Amino acid sequence: MSDSSSRYYKPFDASIPTEELEITKLLFARLQKDQCMDEAERETIAYRIAEIMVAAKQMYTKSLPRLINAAGESNSPMEDDLTGLQMTFTHLCDLMHDFDSVFLRGLKLPPAADPERLAGLDGEDLEGDQG
Repeated sequence: MSDSSSRYYKPFDASIPTEELEITKLLFARLQKDQCMDEAERETIAYRIAEIMVAAKQMYTKSLPRLINAAGESNSPMEDDLTGLQMTFTHLCDLMHDFDSVFLRGLKLPPAADPERLAGLDGEDLEGDQG
């Protein structure tokens, strides 16, 4: 499941530089250097983190001023601004779910959790220990 064909998104294939791409490159370099996470998932993990960070920055720099409206950033009723914020929160939840999914795929199992070793731990083995 962690071969490159199963990856959800390949940010380094993007031709247009974005804030997310720049953050992805920095995070990916650290993941590579530390050999953290499954190699096939590092790029996607880095991108998912970058997406969340950029979305959080936009909430702070764009959504918050509209809600406070101290300098007249919004001409909309407060209910409309809150509805927009709710949509932003929903988007952020989706981004976090995407990160969580790829993060779990990218975790490296420690040698003690080798699936072949765990395969021998079925119900029969556990029942024998009880008696």
